[in-house]
Amino acid sequence: MLATRIFCGFADAQQTKISGKVTDANGNAIEGVSVSIKGKSTGAVTNTAGEFVIAAGTGETLVFSSVGLANKEVKVSGSSLQVKLDATNTTLSEVVVVGYGQQRKATLTGSVVTLKQEDLTK
Repeated sequence: MLATRIFCGFADAQQTKISGKVTDANGNAIEGVSVSIKGKSTGAVTNTAGEFVIAAGTGETLVFSSVGLANKEVKVSGSSLQVKLDATNTTLSEVVVVGYGQQRKATLTGSVVTLKQEDLTK
């Protein structure tokens, strides 16, 4: 029992506060990016300045994810990180967004209109 407490205390001592900033390809801060420790339920979210703080140990892997951006994994090696996320070119073909929620196409009743990107930019 005592050995378990000592080991747990040692493991907790290995955790340090890791801070950093997440930006896009142009260097702009990204708000709302999920930052989690791979294999654990611990996580954080970036603020309006793209900054985050999370308790993690050296050697653990942080996973950065956000809608429309490619996920990125970064191994913790210091107490400060600068992470750049790239945009993805994926499409949502099975999800329909409606004014009050979202539904799958298979369960949708009613009419559906498809717009092209050019039509939206006009």
